[in-house]
Amino acid sequence: MIFKPRPLSRTMLDDASLVRDKQHCRRIGPCGVGRRALYLNSYFIDRHYYVPFSAITRAFKFIEEGTGGVRGVLAGRACLLVEYDGGMQQVCCFKYEDQIDELLRVLHTAERLKDETRHCYTSGGRRESVAEHSWRLALTALFLRDEFPALDMDRVIRMCLIHDLGECFTGDIPSFLKSGGDEERERSALETWVASLPAPYSVELKTLYAEMDALETDEARLYKALDKLEAVIQHNESDIATWLPREYELNLTYADENVAFSDYLKRLREEIRRETRDKIAAAEHNRQ
Repeated sequence: MIFKPRPLSRTMLDDASLVRDKQHCRRIGPCGVGRRALYLNSYFIDRHYYVPFSAITRAFKFIEEGTGGVRGVLAGRACLLVEYDGGMQQVCCFKYEDQIDELLRVLHTAERLKDETRHCYTSGGRRESVAEHSWRLALTALFLRDEFPALDMDRVIRMCLIHDLGECFTGDIPSFLKSGGDEERERSALETWVASLPAPYSVELKTLYAEMDALETDEARLYKALDKLEAVIQHNESDIATWLPREYELNLTYADENVAFSDYLKRLREEIRRETRDKIAAAEHNRQ
């Protein structure tokens, strides 16, 4: 990284995280979308600044209508206004309006997962969103980097972040209720959306999804195992009154076949199973 992006927000990434995030950010015009931050241009340098997503309040497009000075030069240009830190603003100008439209289109599509709920409940008693599941799944992969030094954990994290994007279009259906037809509709909608992305990103996502479906690499196997384990962990955290009858047995066996390739994951699965048994036992005791 020749130029390290400068932080605009009081919230900052550590140097190592910033290097990784900037290196793999998706470039759209002079801006970029990383996994953890949005990158914005200065007048002379593309992606010169960054704002972590956690600090952003809103982002929207407008057309500059200025008539004098710098604003006059930019009149008619499409701009992205990013509001962060409770009121601070940064404007990013695009040469082509379709670039900013493309950036917002991707972000707006992914935003649907914030509202799309899953079958499981949180410890606070509300339905968990798909976005929340994907976030903690990626966080789990991040924390397991030292346990799998031979694997490309950056690739695993990318798999975790994108694995449920198809549910932007079809909604979430629990695995024990999902039919072959449901899977095909989700696959078709996702493929159509991925194909509409600019070539570099379309190819990258197609490659990742193919690897995830094949489950032939350790990276794909790890993502799939963690995906299922995160679901069981969330059930252990929820009120057992929200469980379906079939889930008492399912939560004791779910993901067993997926963790078989790793001694560490098998130990993790046993600890999660112990928590499940303790939860069931406590519920039975309370009913007596």
